[in-house]
Amino acid sequence: MIFNLFNQPIFRLCYDIDMIVLQCNDLYFDWLIFLLESYRSTHNKAPVFISIFNGTDAMRRQCLSYGDHITVELDNDNRYDLPLEDCTLRECMTSRKVYVLADVIERFELDWVLLLDVDTLCRKNLASWICSLLANNVDVALVKNAFFMDDDYGRRYSASTIYFSKSAFYVVWQWLFYVQLKESMHGFYPFQFFWDQICLYATIENYINDLNIAFLDRFIFIDESFSSDAYFWTWGAPVEGAKHVVFDFFDEYKNGRHMTVDSAKHYMNVFFDQGHLRESFAFANIVVKEDFQEMGAIFILAVVYFKELKNYGLAKEMFLALKKNQFRVDECRHYLYQIEWLD
Repeated sequence: MIFNLFNQPIFRLCYDIDMIVLQCNDLYFDWLIFLLESYRSTHNKAPVFISIFNGTDAMRRQCLSYGDHITVELDNDNRYDLPLEDCTLRECMTSRKVYVLADVIERFELDWVLLLDVDTLCRKNLASWICSLLANNVDVALVKNAFFMDDDYGRRYSASTIYFSKSAFYVVWQWLFYVQLKESMHGFYPFQFFWDQICLYATIENYINDLNIAFLDRFIFIDESFSSDAYFWTWGAPVEGAKHVVFDFFDEYKNGRHMTVDSAKHYMNVFFDQGHLRESFAFANIVVKEDFQEMGAIFILAVVYFKELKNYGLAKEMFLALKKNQFRVDECRHYLYQIEWLD
């Protein structure tokens, strides 16, 4: 059953009939609320359709409290027949988004849809961006990841933020067709993690010469570096042991607050002290952009370049500069010795 808070027609933007599509299960509900908070704080009013697997009436009411442009559907009977007995809930939920998206475009008269992952914060009003897509007759807009190998099909295109105009709704059906396949594709079996993006890759490559596709800048539309220019901040899948800190971070910035250097230093140090180097790296970059002489942040960048990114040349330059400035000299010597040995 579909609910609308005041049982009134869904609010429409003046220039089109549109819908933001979100889906999650009960375990991700708190992240959904962060997204709704951020969507409201950036004065967005486009209709939002939310499908919650294993949701409750209390969850429905909380979502509806964000405005009469919200529509909520509870799925407590596995209406899309997800293979829950054969795959993990996480794997099923990742591909479930495609079922929900296809369901929405079939049941509503829409001119465009925007599918978002719920572990996202909205950082800007979306109207001007959507208007630009409409003005340029864009069929599909999505992120094409440039930093992966050509045969990394599961990460070539991101399904975290993806726009379809009505002219490309048939592409959604093709995406769903691939998701429903029973045989493996590109080395992935059905509903394996990344299956949704394997199927998205096959779909986009199938129609790439027939569509007007806008390839979005990842650092603007799926930003894991938390820049002030981004439309969306996201985290991906937080590693075990860091989820509570990520949760606190989302809670702090759900209402559009701008990142401060002090806050960036706080999260940089918390993650680094816990051994979550890549998580610390994003905040260290923010600190260095504001103060290129902040040696604590430079040290963390050097460690990540050495341990995680394997950029030994850049790490060596940083450790040498830190050692020259008498910062954590013994640790710098230790890392420099390891770099020399690797060379």
